[in-house]
Amino acid sequence: MIALFWVVLLSGIVANASAASNSTGVSPQAAQITVFTRHGWIVDFYPDGRVHAQWGSLPGDGASVPEGTVRFDALLAAIRRLRAETKTGYGTQVAVLGVGETSTTAFYVSNDTLFRYLIASFSGKWKQDAGGTRFHELLKTHPIYPDENK
Repeated sequence: MIALFWVVLLSGIVANASAASNSTGVSPQAAQITVFTRHGWIVDFYPDGRVHAQWGSLPGDGASVPEGTVRFDALLAAIRRLRAETKTGYGTQVAVLGVGETSTTAFYVSNDTLFRYLIASFSGKWKQDAGGTRFHELLKTHPIYPDENK
């Protein structure tokens, strides 16, 4: 119960970029955070607060939410606290690309509830990539995080 409280609190802090005093959200420590879900989605978070989700590799099968949507520095701090040393049952993996780096290694997180809340908060904010038409259809047929209660 306490863990769920912290996850909900952290997701509110991360998603509430408009309340952030650091309007750019730029972190000198990381250039990109990539989340790999067990359902085939790749979700990239950027220091300017925008997020891009892509299913598969076809151009146009992705979409983004605008700059300032996520507090990158808060997300980075939360991810560091959630890092698991061994594989977890969630299947969510995260890679943090450092500034000036060209490669990274993904790691598991101990709990993926933060990402579930963040993705849910982007509902209605996704803007289809140029030239694409399938993103919203893919969200319906292959949700980033399916409702496991169904």
